[in-house]
Amino acid sequence: MAETERLRTSAEIYFINGTSLEIDIYVNGEPSPSFSDPSSLAVGPTFVVKGDQKTPFQVYSFVVRLKGEPDSEILASASANMELGRSFTGVFHWRPDATFQFSVYENDLSRGTEGRLTVRNTSSLEQLTWTLTPNGENPEVPVDERSGTLGHAQWQIARGVTTNDYLFRAFADGGLVTQDEDLDIGLEQNLIVHIVGAPYPTDDNSFWEQWMVVQELEYDPGIKAEDSISEPAPPVWESDQNQPVQLDCPPVTLQETVGGAIQIGAVDPDGWILNFEVMRVDPNADGFVIGDNGSIPSAALGAPATATVWVDPDLPEGQYDVTIEVNTATLAQRATCVLQVTVEGVSIDRLNALVGQYSGQPAIDPSYADELTDQLNAAAQAQSAGNTSKACRLLKQLLTNIDNAECGQITESAIVNLTREAKELRKDLNCG
Repeated sequence: MAETERLRTSAEIYFINGTSLEIDIYVNGEPSPSFSDPSSLAVGPTFVVKGDQKTPFQVYSFVVRLKGEPDSEILASASANMELGRSFTGVFHWRPDATFQFSVYENDLSRGTEGRLTVRNTSSLEQLTWTLTPNGENPEVPVDERSGTLGHAQWQIARGVTTNDYLFRAFADGGLVTQDEDLDIGLEQNLIVHIVGAPYPTDDNSFWEQWMVVQELEYDPGIKAEDSISEPAPPVWESDQNQPVQLDCPPVTLQETVGGAIQIGAVDPDGWILNFEVMRVDPNADGFVIGDNGSIPSAALGAPATATVWVDPDLPEGQYDVTIEVNTATLAQRATCVLQVTVEGVSIDRLNALVGQYSGQPAIDPSYADELTDQLNAAAQAQSAGNTSKACRLLKQLLTNIDNAECGQITESAIVNLTREAKELRKDLNCG
């Protein structure tokens, strides 16, 4: 089986806590840590993206906070484009000024038949130099020596390294800060050396071991690379460049007893919108639903998604703040919007408009429409004069009139609609 077969269906990022702090790592704004208390100065957990509904291929944010303190200040953050087949290492480390940085490096797992050595200065040092020389255990192997100089957070890769046992050393300020006397570089292997912590020149070899974290990654066989050492380079990412989700939830006004369907939209420019969900309604009320078939997710990375919020016609008049969340129960980037919905109550003017709409149609005979309009105008005058009881009485007479209408004066559908509206208006007026 190929060594990197896992990357044919996934992407990965290894985490290294290059400090002595106890930390938690949060992925894409999750309220709880995705990785809690990774070991200090060691290769820690791995985050694997599978391209499914839970972990789609896209840009992810990684935030570091103190262990057990989800509301504490962010110590460092960065993003990574977790594309199919890519392997990364994310290192949380000190800067020279004693602040923190989260650096993301891509791991070279391209095909080859050779040994590779990657060196990363993820320590607090402004600059270090490193050397790689055979340790003498295999004198028959041709000598292959490499060296380089790295600024803070920089990295280099040596390709085409002769497979052998090596002595690795790193120096700063003219002194030795870390050493490994038996670094075994094998075929089809990228040995990644991270200088970590806050090292300084010392003769104490217990610190040498502490300040170096070695990661061993294997890759598939291929053509041997030429001997080379790359120029020092910065991390792929050292800040959070994950673009925010954009939500379109414009305010909407609907009519009581009618309800309606509200269209909302969302887009993640470097990610996916997988679902929409109504999370909360203020003031609390039922009647806002996104059905099982009510949303259309992103068709491609960065593509827009839409959803329909159905509003129940029985919802009372009032103003409602409906909180909508996207990407619930996934590690795709979540976001919320507040959809402001105003439900206007039934008014006499609205009843009059409905009668006018039906007038002249087969729905209501014109002369009968005039009769209903006269009753509604009388109710409107009573309401304007502050005589609510009279308005209620006139509306009740209107309902009796509609109920006793003769065949041909009004259709059944018009009876249903006008009766529903008039009854709701009496309810809003507290007619009893």
